[in-house]
Amino acid sequence: MPIKMKNLPVTERPYEKLEQYGEKNLTNAELLAIIIKSGTREETSVQLAQKILLLNENRDKNNLNFLRDITIEELIKIKGIGKVKAIQIKATCELASRMNSIDNYKNITINKPGSTKPIPRKSTDANKSPNKPPIKVLTTQKV
Repeated sequence: MPIKMKNLPVTERPYEKLEQYGEKNLTNAELLAIIIKSGTREETSVQLAQKILLLNENRDKNNLNFLRDITIEELIKIKGIGKVKAIQIKATCELASRMNSIDNYKNITINKPGSTKPIPRKSTDANKSPNKPPIKVLTTQKV
């Protein structure tokens, strides 16, 4: 008998888990499952999402950039991912790309040490140079 989302404990359902614990506490598969909304009779949306994530040739589990490059045709080869779900995934990826566009960041030049809060740095030889150039910071927050 196939597993149905409604038969899972509430704490394992992506929508409820996001609502209760926040989006940062969901796996990539759970977040993707929310985008594709539903599964099939045989598989939950989370299982379908896991299949999509297996298309990542890079095999870096945390690198989702492959979703931008994958085609709708490649997505619909997965049983349960039709044209609409593939388009939803591609649209979400495009929104994410636009949100991370350099145009969304304000270019700020810091010319003197007291003009901002300290920025933690890793200790390297480059950081020990006495003639450091101004730091350019990209931010979406007002400074």
